[in-house]
Amino acid sequence: MEYLKATQDRKRSAATDRFRIRALRRHFAEMEMNALEPQDIRNYADVRRKQGVSDTTINRDLALLLDFAGTTLQIKRVSRRSS
Repeated sequence: MEYLKATQDRKRSAATDRFRIRALRRHFAEMEMNALEPQDIRNYADVRRKQGVSDTTINRDLALLLDFAGTTLQIKRVSRRSS
């Protein structure tokens, strides 16, 4: 995954990001990032809580989702400039 490659040198959590991405993919796989609504995020948190996941872990998952979105935009901008 391009995101993991782009962030592995700057993030101490790069190893655990793979696990977080799996959880995020399972829930958001059929959705487009730009179509996410606040209710989608709340639903994700509810599902994860029912799985016994702590709020701290959920917050870290969602922080990764935000970082993923920002990094993906940066990667796209750079690749457009290079083209």
